Amino acid sequence: MQVGDQVRYSVKFLRSIACYAGPMACATGTVSAVEAFGSGKLVSVDWHGEDLPERILDANLTVKGSPTARMEGIL
Repeated sequence: MQVGDQVRYSVKFLRSIACYAGPMACATGTVSAVEAFGSGKLVSVDWHGEDLPERILDANLTVKGSPTARMEGIL
C-alpha cells in the first residue's frame, strides 16, 4: 500500500463488524500517509468528505484494482 492508492475497507473486515451497507461499506478513499505500526502499517486515508476514521490498519483495507479486490468482487 502506497501514498496515492485508492482503497476501500476489505470485505473480510466489514463482515467481521457486520457492516453490509451504508457509508463505510461503500466508501473509497485515497492513501495520504503510511507509517509502521507494530508488525503492520497504520494508513491515513482521505475519505473525500465521508465521516469515517482517518487512520486504519492496513490489514483492514483493500487497494482498488488489486488481486485481493478482484477476488472480493469490489473493483
